[in-house]
Amino acid sequence: MNRFTPHITRIVIPTQVLGLVGIGVLIYNQDWVWLWGVFLGWVLISGCGVAVGYHRLLCHNSFKCSTFSRRLLAVLGCLGCEGSPLFWVALHNGYHHSHPDTERDYHSPRFGWASSYLLWQFKLSKTDVSFRAARHLTKDPFIKFLHVHYYKVVWGVVLVMALVSWKMALYGLLIPMFWSLHQEGLVNTFCHLKSWGYRNYETKDNSNNLKLLGLLTWGQALHNNHHAFPNKYNYAMKGLELDPAVPLVHLFKKRSS
Repeated sequence: MNRFTPHITRIVIPTQVLGLVGIGVLIYNQDWVWLWGVFLGWVLISGCGVAVGYHRLLCHNSFKCSTFSRRLLAVLGCLGCEGSPLFWVALHNGYHHSHPDTERDYHSPRFGWASSYLLWQFKLSKTDVSFRAARHLTKDPFIKFLHVHYYKVVWGVVLVMALVSWKMALYGLLIPMFWSLHQEGLVNTFCHLKSWGYRNYETKDNSNNLKLLGLLTWGQALHNNHHAFPNKYNYAMKGLELDPAVPLVHLFKKRSS
């Protein structure tokens, strides 16, 4: 059995189906006022959770925050439906940054666009991903809890929200959860093709910058900048580049005394 078959069947497929249902219901009912809920969910999940929490904080330790903020960002990252914090960090640090655009970079477009966009998850075997690159997180009991109970956390949050408001669960959670996978897929695919975008730095990979996509992916598509300086939380380096995740980082960043 594929190591990540449970993630595909319990997270990827149902969130994609329910996200499409949510989009259909939103359009059919013309619940345009609920677009604020979709936007808020996108900010919290893709912005705070994945781009700031998983990526800038847990992977690259590019800023410091309180324990409460760290835990909140980790939970929001789980709702991005891209795996537990331990898995995300292990894959990103241990493979994507350590072996960019090689056979060990599992979501590189060198294996084809469809593979880098989503299908790479279907190809991983039981022994493909080592958690060695995320061992610093194993000392955190809360992060370990999220890893062990990842599926319960994701669907537990959805259930609680549904009990409060089914529309908020459908529009504010499931549609943003649906988009999160596509957001990362776009970055994985188009930001590692030298024929697209532009490069500010000569890195040992095919990373590039796409300004417009960067606005839709919380700065993640300023990818060449990030690969050149992975420990910086602001991916905007030159010219008219804009990283919309920076204000979110400042919301959580611990102020110097």
